[in-house]
Amino acid sequence: MFLSRVGAGVAGATIATAQAVIADTTTPDKRAHGMALIGIAFGIGFTFGPLLGFASLFVPFHGAPGFAAAAMSLVALVLAFRLLPETCKPGSLPPRRWLNWGGLYRALRTPAVGSLILIFFLATFAFGGLESTLALVNKLLLTGKEVQREMDPWNP
Repeated sequence: MFLSRVGAGVAGATIATAQAVIADTTTPDKRAHGMALIGIAFGIGFTFGPLLGFASLFVPFHGAPGFAAAAMSLVALVLAFRLLPETCKPGSLPPRRWLNWGGLYRALRTPAVGSLILIFFLATFAFGGLESTLALVNKLLLTGKEVQREMDPWNP
């Protein structure tokens, strides 16, 4: 389970990667247009993704929605490797460490940036909590059984 969450975290950086590619490959006057294209693609995914997932339910194979999602992710990965150019030229950036504690400290000390980072962390933390407890809430609402009593080993 932990490795799947690590994989999801690594693979979940597609929007940030797309924004970095747009920022690196466009001129400042065309950058807003490129970022708008990312928003459009995101909206199309939110519109047609559930429809494709619903359509995969009609494939007579157990686990078809999961395999359909995996196949689309594989297609996106292959297309990215084949079509996406390298945007960082060798020697254009100084070498970086994996985590720059000094840079993090400076960012958190900047009043506007630090508060935005804190708000983003809290929103992400809350959303992660929603995802982890949604199954338990659904079980309580749909079956009428109390989840806490089943999970508590000290309560018979």
